[in-house]
Amino acid sequence: MARRTTARGLVAALAVLVVTAGPGPLSVPAGATGSSPVTAEKVFQSDRYVPRGDRLYSAGPSGYLHAREGSSGYLWTSYGTGDTTALGTLTRLELPAYLGSSSDIVTDVVSSTSKVVLKDMSSGTSTDVALTHGTYWATYGTHVLTQARAADGSRLLYLYGDGTPADGTLVEGWPAGVTANFQVLGGDSGTAVISYAVGDDQRHLAVVDLAAAKVVGDVAVPVAPTAVALSADRLVYVTGGTTAHVLDRADLSATGTTVPLPGTTGTPTVGIAGRWLVVARSVTSDDYIDSSGKQLTAVPVTGGDAVTLLRHANTSVVPAPDGGLLVAGGADSAHWAIRKVTDTGADAPTLTEVTAVPPVAATIDRLSLQNGNLVTDERNTSFLGAYYSRQVSITGTSYAPGAPVWQTWDGRGTGPYTTGEGHAVTLTDGAGDPSGSLVQSIDSDPVGFYLPSAAGTVLDVSGRYVIVNGSSPAKQYVGDLGVYSDLKPIVTRSVTAASVWGTRLWTPGTGNGVVTAKDLKTGRTTDTVSTGAPCTAKELQVVGRWIYWSCGPTAAAGVWDRTAKKNITVPSGEALLGDGYLVRHDTAAGELRLTAFADGTATTRTIGTLAAGAGNSSLRGVTWTVDKFGGPAAYVDADHRIHLVPGQVAPQPLAVTESDVTRSDTISSPWWQYRAVLSRPAASWTATLTSKTTGAVVRTLTGGEADGTLTARWDLRNTAGALVPNGAYTLKLTATPADGSGAALTISQTVPVSTGAAVRRDFTNRATWGPDGIGDILTLSSNGVVAYRPGNGAGGISGAMSASGWPSTVTPIPFGDLNGDRQNDVLVRFASGELRVYRTLRGQAFTTNTPHTSLGTGWNQYNLLTSPGDLTGDGLPDLIARKTSTGEAFLYKGTSTGRLSARVRIATGWNGYKKIVGLGDFNGDGRGDLLAQDKSNTLWRYDGNGNGGFKPRVKLASNWGSDYNTVIGVGDLTGDGKPDLVSRDTAGTMWRNSGNGMGSFGPRVKVATGWQTYKGLF
Repeated sequence: MARRTTARGLVAALAVLVVTAGPGPLSVPAGATGSSPVTAEKVFQSDRYVPRGDRLYSAGPSGYLHAREGSSGYLWTSYGTGDTTALGTLTRLELPAYLGSSSDIVTDVVSSTSKVVLKDMSSGTSTDVALTHGTYWATYGTHVLTQARAADGSRLLYLYGDGTPADGTLVEGWPAGVTANFQVLGGDSGTAVISYAVGDDQRHLAVVDLAAAKVVGDVAVPVAPTAVALSADRLVYVTGGTTAHVLDRADLSATGTTVPLPGTTGTPTVGIAGRWLVVARSVTSDDYIDSSGKQLTAVPVTGGDAVTLLRHANTSVVPAPDGGLLVAGGADSAHWAIRKVTDTGADAPTLTEVTAVPPVAATIDRLSLQNGNLVTDERNTSFLGAYYSRQVSITGTSYAPGAPVWQTWDGRGTGPYTTGEGHAVTLTDGAGDPSGSLVQSIDSDPVGFYLPSAAGTVLDVSGRYVIVNGSSPAKQYVGDLGVYSDLKPIVTRSVTAASVWGTRLWTPGTGNGVVTAKDLKTGRTTDTVSTGAPCTAKELQVVGRWIYWSCGPTAAAGVWDRTAKKNITVPSGEALLGDGYLVRHDTAAGELRLTAFADGTATTRTIGTLAAGAGNSSLRGVTWTVDKFGGPAAYVDADHRIHLVPGQVAPQPLAVTESDVTRSDTISSPWWQYRAVLSRPAASWTATLTSKTTGAVVRTLTGGEADGTLTARWDLRNTAGALVPNGAYTLKLTATPADGSGAALTISQTVPVSTGAAVRRDFTNRATWGPDGIGDILTLSSNGVVAYRPGNGAGGISGAMSASGWPSTVTPIPFGDLNGDRQNDVLVRFASGELRVYRTLRGQAFTTNTPHTSLGTGWNQYNLLTSPGDLTGDGLPDLIARKTSTGEAFLYKGTSTGRLSARVRIATGWNGYKKIVGLGDFNGDGRGDLLAQDKSNTLWRYDGNGNGGFKPRVKLASNWGSDYNTVIGVGDLTGDGKPDLVSRDTAGTMWRNSGNGMGSFGPRVKVATGWQTYKGLF
């Protein structure tokens, strides 16, 4: 049953982002600029989770006998050379040592009752052994064991070979009265251990010296052992699957010890390596993770803690003549090997790799490849079927698939389908679900949408857009994976041919051969193209400049070149369009064929073999696909290997198919991000961020390979790590093609910063109402309305953000950021003499409810309050106050507590000035400055000295501003980063004098009229 995600769950998982910019450049490229260097086919496999079967049967001095999955019959592999000899089919029963044990002898059981052949794999010789008594049972070394039945029905043990008479030898000391078949459980080249029963209950183990043909030991056991292991000094037998009984081989009558076996499930197989009992266990039906094999463990034969030797192993534990063991196992199927276990005296047995066991290819049920992102549905790469992704890069002249990344378990219906911008989606039918069918991503970034249809098929996927043809009702739906709040299709229409590339949906137009494109973001028709097709297209596929059309599976087909304005005839059939080539499955021939047309001429070659016959005509997008983002064709062969076949054509220039800009305006961690879906992968990219105000590069960002989506995120900090000032910046991004073909892509974007460092007198802007790095004016109306009047960056003033309810007697003093919240503050003096500091809020009007703190009373003693910026060099704004009665000037320094320090007198005799205006850094030395207009209308500049005072005044102009009733140091009004002046004359006309950044200004320019209506400008 398909697994589904609920609508509520999917909505909750989707991050809500503010999209602030539309699509990137989508113009048709002028043409390809060089052929791709990728010419070689790449073949690889995904490894099956369960390792290749490789069962061990016997280990001798020179090699070992085994049977390997994928090889016919039995194999003998030499330790020294690694050479393997195929032995063909051998008759075998599931009995220990049936094919031999503990030597280089392999037993070929020609007839279990008359003849076996002993093949010496070290010498290459063979010895025939005629069996005259009973049935063949086992071979240890060169000793052949048979089980015969006496006249009275009792079982007898005979030996053949290795110097015994041709008629065999009856083993001396074999007990009488054995009326049921005995079992040979284990042994070595000179010993056999046999389990037998006397009567109905009593079980025994007999130890037989094979060279002497004599029973040399016998021990009664409570229950029939399931396995035995033998070493030079110990005999171990296992009962119940959980306990090992250890006996002294020299004195079997002595009381033995018991050792608990590691593990609890599965049937154990044991072997002895020196001081260690090595244990492997069989896999049970519920061992999902361990379906590749349980752990191989070892426990001291004298008892103690177990150690893990291998994460996974099969049940082959075969004794070697030197006292070691051969086992098969490893960390996973890719690291599986035949290994030697020996006791070297260390704290655990030593493992040595003998022969690597290559993994088996996993079964690929579906694959999809877009923009270098290969996604697959793999049946047995894990212990359950799952979806995987791989990044396909370029190395030299071929493609190089990266390591598989598990995404989620499969079973979500059809898919996966990779999108070309980093996601991969599936379609789950919605029969019986009121929400309908579901397109959802398989990766960790959940995206998707519901469509009101009980079932459907995915027609096309490109970037953020998915086209699905629903079946009930029969409608065509286009979903936007970039819409996180409304999980519904953005387009519902009648079912026709359709394709999406970038943000454009291509569908048949009116008349034969006509196709149209609609921009899915704006809804506008962007293109109408006449392809010359003799029909209304039954199928459309679009990749940049190429439009593939088909009149039907066996009818005419072609590719319209939007750049050359010509049609290229291509073969009909089930096809997929790439960049400059077409791939189709010729079901009659059982071949996959690629038609290249990038140079305007169609040429076809065979690139692979697929199943033939009409029944295999629906493998497109299942076992074969095409990376239309400038990449290769891909298919799965009969051996489950994946082939990546380059188109060997000149790709289109690297371009942006779709893009958007998102941002976070949180004060704690602001960022701005540009995301672009590329027309093909990029090798690397570099982005520079330049201040439009100063022209200086403030930050350089870099990135490596971009497969599908290029994302450049800026944290609004400069190279030194400080937040940049609010204002406009330019992002210039350059990306180089991953395949080295064609010119680099260059993108330019304007980046507005409003949550960086506060800029003098910047509170808001007309577009977003957040700071923009441009100076603003505060106005006060006689009816108590205070308004921000934002500068427009071009030297003028536009718009207003107003708030009523203020007393008309207040005096606002625009201030800098006193409390470090990166918002400029405003000081307000009330008629009562109280002074307050208001903490302005981003994007909000300046109201009486704006958070504020009282700075005390008595401020009516001053007839002038102004802020020149930072006078002391501590980065905080300061306040200048002139005392009415004396003309003394006082400095109130801003403090890190968000308040003002005690006053310090810095000047006397300033009552001769009719205006004193705080400017900010007017002369470019980094210190706050003042302008002063005396009563004779001479204009003076006071440059801050950085220590809380001013240098001697400098004359700027005579007979200046006699008709001005207000002069404001407005900050940067023109966007050049230099403080400007704004003045109002008695007629209400507003004038601007643009600062030159060196302590002076240019001629005045009219910026507004009718401002006499305001009681005060600040």
